[in-house]
Amino acid sequence: MTSDATTVKPGVVPQRFPRQDGFDIVVASEVMAIFCLSNSLEDLKERLGKIVVGYTRDQKPCSRAICKPTAR
Repeated sequence: MTSDATTVKPGVVPQRFPRQDGFDIVVASEVMAIFCLSNSLEDLKERLGKIVVGYTRDQKPCSRAICKPTAR
């Protein structure tokens, strides 16, 4: 997992404090690797379906194929 820490300053509001923030590029890297490793469209769909997209309330990993999230 790649993460770059950045100090975020609050701008003109003097009562606020700077905080550490960051961003991750894990998902994009994983998807790009899957594109490169896939042998066919079916293989691509299967591999993308195995990506963990969240966790259940029991903290068990949930893949796209299992959770079936919908786009809005």
